Amino acid sequence: TNFELTAAGYMKTPNQPVFGMYSTNNGGFAAANSDIIINAGYNGGNHVNTSTGVFTVPVAGRYMFSAYAIKHNQNGVVARLRIVQNGSTVAEARMDESGNYTQACAVVILNLAANDAIKFTNGDNTQFYMGGTYGRVNGHFLG
Repeated sequence: TNFELTAAGYMKTPNQPVFGMYSTNNGGFAAANSDIIINAGYNGGNHVNTSTGVFTVPVAGRYMFSAYAIKHNQNGVVARLRIVQNGSTVAEARMDESGNYTQACAVVILNLAANDAIKFTNGDNTQFYMGGTYGRVNGHFLG
C-alpha cells in the first residue's frame, strides 16, 4: 500500500522522501567554495548521504527544495548558498556584502528522474552558518 486514508480523514504516505537537515561539521559553518555536508536532523527514507550531503532521488517526480543560511559576521564579502542538480546550479541565495549577519533563502521546484543528485553548496569565498536554527536545508516529494 502506497497511500492510506485513515478513518479520521488523514492521508498517510509511508516512505515518502522528505528531509529537514543541517550541518554539524566545522561548528555548523559551511566552508568557502565547498559542498555542504548535511548530516543532522530529519532524514525520512534515508535518501540523504550524511557523509557527502547528497540527496539521491529515489523515485521520479516533482520535488521541492529550500535552503537558508546566515552569513558570517564579515563586511565587504558576498556569500552564495546554492542548490545544485547533477552538477548544475538550479537556485541561488545571495547574502550581500554590506552589513553583518545577512540571511538568504532559496526555494525551487524541480521535475526529477530517479537517481538524480541534489546537493547544497557554498559558492563563494565566505563561510556561512548552516547549523541549527541559522541554516537548514529541506526537501520533499510533491508527487
